[in-house]
Amino acid sequence: MDCLLALPRLRGIRWIPGDGNPPPEQWLPLLKRIRDGGMLCQVYVSAEGVLTITCALGGQGFLFAINEMLTPEEGIGFLHQLACTHQ
Repeated sequence: MDCLLALPRLRGIRWIPGDGNPPPEQWLPLLKRIRDGGMLCQVYVSAEGVLTITCALGGQGFLFAINEMLTPEEGIGFLHQLACTHQ
């Protein structure tokens, strides 16, 4: 990670834990390190994982790709939850 964070032209890191590893929301220290290192961080995560990460680290500097299908109602509910966690 130190080598990646030291690359002057690198602007972001996509974090994919890989099969058999814990989901991204269980890698909070690493995600914080990426963002605190001045990098943008792209994460493929569940809607619940987005809430976990944003509650712990905030959402600035992240691009979240939600990797599950949500119904329109679930999507609206998710957005309301996300908005409520940052008021």
